[in-house]
Amino acid sequence: MEPINSQKDLYVDFLLDMYNAEILQITALRDYEKRTDNPKLKQLLHRHVSETRGQMLRLEDIVEGLDESLLHEHCRTMKSMIDETNELIDRCTTDELRDWAIAASVQRINHCEITVYEMLLSMAEFLEASKYIELLKKSLEEETAFENDIEELIDFQPV
Repeated sequence: MEPINSQKDLYVDFLLDMYNAEILQITALRDYEKRTDNPKLKQLLHRHVSETRGQMLRLEDIVEGLDESLLHEHCRTMKSMIDETNELIDRCTTDELRDWAIAASVQRINHCEITVYEMLLSMAEFLEASKYIELLKKSLEEETAFENDIEELIDFQPV
């Protein structure tokens, strides 16, 4: 791992971590989409795969615009949350419980992503990296909209 010697280095490290988190999440979202029979959840997950690809591309643009390499180790936080979600889903004994586990876990992951995008926006403003603010805002808006949709869906009836 490279030393972090400046605020810009820290910003780039968080950008790269988020970029790798988005890559990991695309695969996980596709898997969750296959594992649910709930049509609304399936539709939300499918839409979010597309949004996540866009977020990944925006992060690529920012990192490349900063003349940095996209090579970075995988986001351990996202990998851990995905591993935990997969274990949780595997332990569910009914389709309804599995759908709850998927929706609640995706919501937990999404909360983390919203926090990171908010932090990246603050860092971009501090570093006066104004040309990247709109890209980060777009990703934050998508994550927030997805959050609202999952929250609405998660209002399941008792099993």
